[in-house]
Amino acid sequence: MIEPLAQPLSSPSNAGATAAKPAQGSIRNRLVGWIIVPLLLFVALDTYTLSKLALDAADTAYDRSLLASAKAISEHVHWQGQGPQAKLVANVPASTLDSFDNDLTGQIYYRVGQALQDDPTTNDMIAGYADLPPLPRNSPRSTTYPALVHFYTATYRNQTVRIAALYHPLTHRLGQNEQENQAKPPQMVLIQVAETLDARARLARQIWLNISLRQTVFVIFAAGILWWGIGFALRPLYTLQETLAHRRTEDLSPLPNLPAPREVQTLWQTLDSYVQRLAHLVEVRRRFIANASHQLKTPLALIKTQSELAQRNPSPQEQHELQQGMQRAAEHAARLANQLLTLAHAESGLPPAQQQPCNLRDIAQNVCLELAPKALAQQQTLAFEAPESLPLLRGDDGLLYELVTNLVANAIQYTPAAGEISVRLQVETAPWQASHNPHSQDQPLRYVVLQVNDSGPGIPPEKQAQALARFGTIAHPNSGSGLGLAIVQEIAQAHHAQLRLDSLAPQGLRVEIWFPLSAERQP
Repeated sequence: MIEPLAQPLSSPSNAGATAAKPAQGSIRNRLVGWIIVPLLLFVALDTYTLSKLALDAADTAYDRSLLASAKAISEHVHWQGQGPQAKLVANVPASTLDSFDNDLTGQIYYRVGQALQDDPTTNDMIAGYADLPPLPRNSPRSTTYPALVHFYTATYRNQTVRIAALYHPLTHRLGQNEQENQAKPPQMVLIQVAETLDARARLARQIWLNISLRQTVFVIFAAGILWWGIGFALRPLYTLQETLAHRRTEDLSPLPNLPAPREVQTLWQTLDSYVQRLAHLVEVRRRFIANASHQLKTPLALIKTQSELAQRNPSPQEQHELQQGMQRAAEHAARLANQLLTLAHAESGLPPAQQQPCNLRDIAQNVCLELAPKALAQQQTLAFEAPESLPLLRGDDGLLYELVTNLVANAIQYTPAAGEISVRLQVETAPWQASHNPHSQDQPLRYVVLQVNDSGPGIPPEKQAQALARFGTIAHPNSGSGLGLAIVQEIAQAHHAQLRLDSLAPQGLRVEIWFPLSAERQP
């Protein structure tokens, strides 16, 4: 059965049969998106963090100003009078209140009161705004400042205010004399200064806007740099695209080696390797067509001639001879076509994906069993010898079968009647390895050796190259198409094996195929 070598190449008529998948967006847009989106999230988090830190610092500064205002008021609180008639007074000048307005830029309220002994959070009012929210009982004392100050937030006159409550001690003046006053604990004065949060809100907005503006400019600048940088990095791909777009359809020459980054260079080399494999396949197909048209011309012409003679109403005997001649010519043409297909298959190479574990012992034994009747018909002896266990090869079963079949069939064809043919398999170390480097510490590579011996005329050393060439024949009555050894050599090369021809004494030929074994090929 003749099988096609490969699928037909795409042509303009069928190129549109398989619709191209729509583009999934550009690499540049994807890269910019993958970088900008996380960057935006980071910038948003950074903006929030910076704003919070800045606002915390601003709040600390404003709280410090409130404390300074409370201390300024405390300087104007004093005793008026002496003895039981003494009382606390607070004379806060207008200039001090004006300075509060200038420093805090918000609306200021204050209250000065005498802290009661049973509840320090309440007090008798001395001066200021009587309805100012009192100090909460659970308000913690600030540890930032050495003063006895509490900061809290409350609502006053429908506005949110920040209040600093400072406890200020004063020496008693209620005693009859100074010694009596010193003996009593100091009188605590609670000074409260409140400020509306308008200024803080304006500062918060300004800080947030400034940080957001800076971060936005940074993101835009980063996006621009990324867009330009990625475009520059992708320029070799655009060069590759233009190079391929301007190539002629029949141009399968190697791609020019242009400077490019390592990743693009790898893509470039992979594509160039694919183009070279494609060029090799095209050349194999071209040779196959040329060989087929040349070699099949003679048997087809013979069939045509004999069919024309058969149409002239020859005698039954002549008609029978013509039919046999056409049958032989058709069989020769079919055998030749199969040989050409096998040769083209071997020439196209053997990719790793097509390699499978192969049992060469079973293949060779089956071939010998199939061709044994043909050898017996010529009174030839066909012997097979192989160890029970043989390492597996990685390759193509069909090609290895064709290799063994061609070798044994050639041996039967060229061996005279009553001759001897032997097929042997064995594992050996190549003799040329030890002679090449006898001091090497590396373990020598082992080979599975296929050996086919016959007692035919053999091939002189000076004609071996001719015999291995395609359609190369030597003068012999049983010469065939000249493709047998050429097919064997191509299949051996596809399996990285070596072919050796040796003449035997007094006559005969030994053909050896050395298949290398590696760790992954062990059974």
